[in-house]
Amino acid sequence: MIDVQGARRASDNIAELRFFAPGFPMASNLHDLPDSPCIGVCSTLFDEVCKGCGRTATEVSNWVFLSDEEKRAVWLRIEQEGTAMRFQNDRL
Repeated sequence: MIDVQGARRASDNIAELRFFAPGFPMASNLHDLPDSPCIGVCSTLFDEVCKGCGRTATEVSNWVFLSDEEKRAVWLRIEQEGTAMRFQNDRL
């Protein structure tokens, strides 16, 4: 079973979700976002959450199997946390 407890909590308010990706204006749906939060800076080894994208190792490995609603919830959580490198303007 996919461990997306935080994603499931966030999906309770799915109708109100608004997403944005770095460098892009607010996106109203999943299709306005990149295919995945991955920025190619993976650090899931010995980390609970990838420092590059903010997803858990389980979310990374199961991303292609998640429903659109689950993906939206993950996007919302990582954007709200804002700690992943993908949200740091000075990462390059």
